[in-house]
Amino acid sequence: MPQHQIQTEFSNLLESAVKEGLANLAEVIGENKYLGSYYSFPTMSYHENGMPSFSENLLGGPKDYTSAFRGSGMAYTPQPPLISREKIPSLKTLVDFVRNNQLIQQRLVPEQLFWDPEKKEKYDFVTFSTEHIFEKLVDRYVHVNKTSNFDYDSYSRIATPHLKGIFDDKLYIDICVPILFLKFDFDLLVIDGNNTIERMDEPFQLARASKSAYGPGVHKSVLPGATHMLVMKGWYIQNNNQWDLSNLFTETSVYPIEVINNFFASLRIMTGYATGYAQVLMRPVQWSKTFVADLPSIEGTSIRAYPPRFEHYYWNVKEIPIIDHGEAANSICRFDEINKITENSIHVAIRRLNLCFLRETEEDSVLDATIGLEALLSDDDKQEMTHKLAMRIAALTKVSDKFPHTPIDAYKYIKGIYAYRSAVVHGSTKSDKKRVIRFVDKPAKEASTLALEYLRLVLEVLINHPKFRKPADIDKFLLEGCLVQ
Repeated sequence: MPQHQIQTEFSNLLESAVKEGLANLAEVIGENKYLGSYYSFPTMSYHENGMPSFSENLLGGPKDYTSAFRGSGMAYTPQPPLISREKIPSLKTLVDFVRNNQLIQQRLVPEQLFWDPEKKEKYDFVTFSTEHIFEKLVDRYVHVNKTSNFDYDSYSRIATPHLKGIFDDKLYIDICVPILFLKFDFDLLVIDGNNTIERMDEPFQLARASKSAYGPGVHKSVLPGATHMLVMKGWYIQNNNQWDLSNLFTETSVYPIEVINNFFASLRIMTGYATGYAQVLMRPVQWSKTFVADLPSIEGTSIRAYPPRFEHYYWNVKEIPIIDHGEAANSICRFDEINKITENSIHVAIRRLNLCFLRETEEDSVLDATIGLEALLSDDDKQEMTHKLAMRIAALTKVSDKFPHTPIDAYKYIKGIYAYRSAVVHGSTKSDKKRVIRFVDKPAKEASTLALEYLRLVLEVLINHPKFRKPADIDKFLLEGCLVQ
């Protein structure tokens, strides 16, 4: 039987099984028999600062209609299911069809079991996987349509995406990354059709609440702290097997982490605000896999890519920074520009910038910042590197009005930053005295904060002005007299 006919037959048998399942479920609902509820169903509230907070409704979640097809798991008083398999003959026909068809089994049975007949028979993943699809579609149908009366169009709107998620070889997705502890004054910002910033509505928020990796990692009070997300469109994943697909969703290595980090670097360069991310998510495009009641189908996992101080009750801060439409548009434009840059020095500096925001200590932060500055501004001649870096940064203060200091003050501050860096590197007992830079008639400045600020500003200049990406060209600019006061 050709592949398209196999898929059509599977689809028709599944429709018949769901129709019979809904008819039997209607009787159970009509007789007001007990049905279980979704355990630990997510709920959402808001902190005073406007950031979301997730909690779990352990007993009062929506009805779990799949419970009608399952017996009680209680060891001493097992109970048969409310709806026995004998009442759904189409379901047995569907299971038998899958059992006799290797093409569908390759999609539904774990790959490590598919080629081992003994294990496949022992674990009977054919029955388990097929009945799971049937049960979840019945449950989804009632939650979405608020009725157990079968209607083909209503069923098709749910089943078609799910069948695509089983049989399509290429599944298109939107990569979604919630942006921690920043507010935006808009619902949607579209720049080029591929990259957007979107407000997450409540169904999406609830759907992402459970997307976290097993074990320790992301603080449970940090993960919810986002109202908007970066959305990158036009991505896809290969779909060979439903079990492998589930594992793939939780592997952070399959997500474009470097591209995501470039976006957060663009935000940090533009604003200097502390931000980061705690999740990487996939939003299916015209297909689906995981259903939870009527929530949207969202896949993903958690990742710790945010400043450590977020875990110290940062979700309770009174004021969250707000980014307006213009700032966000500039950030996405800079994000696009960063992705096009080929110079390795820029990307090294961007990685160091991001690390500065993720470090636990000032010592680590200042080392990252100075490594970033050296990647951007040093040359093959290592003599008097600190002096040359200070002079080149002083020159760049004339290129952008965002630098907070005059060229002479910038030169002095870079010297102070490197004095602190040297003390840290060499384990000097005087490093603590040099962590704060003090000049006459100038307010005291922490060296690590200044180093990060200069790295941000130098990166912005070099991204916006490619002609200065070679240190020799900055020297030429300096020697041409542009620093004459």
